[in-house]
Amino acid sequence: MDLLSQYTIPYLHPLAVHFPLVLLLLCVPTSAMWLLTKREMWQRGTFYLSVLALVSSVFAKKTGEALAEGVEGEAMVEQILDVHAAAADYVVVTNLVLVLLLILVWYAGRNEGWGFVQKTPFRMAVLLVATFAAGLVAYAAHLGGLMTWGVPVTP
Repeated sequence: MDLLSQYTIPYLHPLAVHFPLVLLLLCVPTSAMWLLTKREMWQRGTFYLSVLALVSSVFAKKTGEALAEGVEGEAMVEQILDVHAAAADYVVVTNLVLVLLLILVWYAGRNEGWGFVQKTPFRMAVLLVATFAAGLVAYAAHLGGLMTWGVPVTP
């Protein structure tokens, strides 16, 4: 146990990035279930997951900015960092679009007795945006993994 107290993690980013990744990946099956079943439970699940993902993705982005300052000058990081940061920006924006779309669906359903939002195109749009957000966060995670664990490929 003494060994565990000898080490620390100086940056929160490696811990923070797992939350938006998992939450956005979970939005895909919940939105697919909402598309297939029209059950409000799946719509709410997608909404709650996407809101938590938005908050955690903003936090991950902020912790990533702090980490970027600490790893300046490392060759592999320098090559990938800008693309990784741009992918993280797109994750936040796409996640925001997903949350706003779900708020629109909720608001419209509240005013029109759920008939308006239960239309298949709305549910398909939510699934499409959730899938796109999940793909973006997976891509950003891949780039982060390359910066951390990547090794040059020799021909």
